[in-house]
Amino acid sequence: PIGAKGIGESATVGSPPAVVNAIVDALKPYGVRHADMPLTPSRVWETMQGNHTPPI
Repeated sequence: PIGAKGIGESATVGSPPAVVNAIVDALKPYGVRHADMPLTPSRVWETMQGNHTPPI
C-alpha cells in the first residue's frame, strides 16, 4: 500500500520446500513419496503409518 519492497525476505522463499523435501527423502523407507504442508508432527506420523490420502 505504501510502495515499500522487502529486501531480506527472498532468502526465505526456498526454505519450506527444502525442509519438506528433506523430510520426504527421510521417509522414503516408509514408502512416502509426497507430503503436503504444513508438516505437523501428527501429519508426519500419519503419513509414516500409511493413513494419508495420496495426492490427486
